[in-house]
Amino acid sequence: MTALFASAAWADEAPMQPDAATSPYQVLVFWASWCGRCDTVLKDMETLQSDDALSGAAIKAVNLGDGASAREALARKGGDRLQLVVDGQALADRLQVKALPWVVVVNQSGEPVYEPSRQAPPSQVARYVQMDLSLRL
Repeated sequence: MTALFASAAWADEAPMQPDAATSPYQVLVFWASWCGRCDTVLKDMETLQSDDALSGAAIKAVNLGDGASAREALARKGGDRLQLVVDGQALADRLQVKALPWVVVVNQSGEPVYEPSRQAPPSQVARYVQMDLSLRL
């Protein structure tokens, strides 16, 4: 397990590394229960995950809010099928998350390869991720 992901607390204790058989990339969606702008991004990412539109790239919902109610908050925001990182503060610090929502595509080494949050409004982030990964995969 890479150092980048070693400190993340997972709701379901699943490993943080991507499945090399499906995709060498992961999409990390940083969010919090109090973030209204996060709803659109989480719902759009949920749709991409459900449609398998990212060629097997895993989408992780990285919580930066109250960990105790993170699963319920994620379900209310429309991302209940995404894999949840309950306490993502160390990961957010490592990736220098600047605002919420924040989306980062990382490679197998845990290094950022694309940050659409820097270029796109929340309503377009999922489309940017899908286009970027379609070129990479």
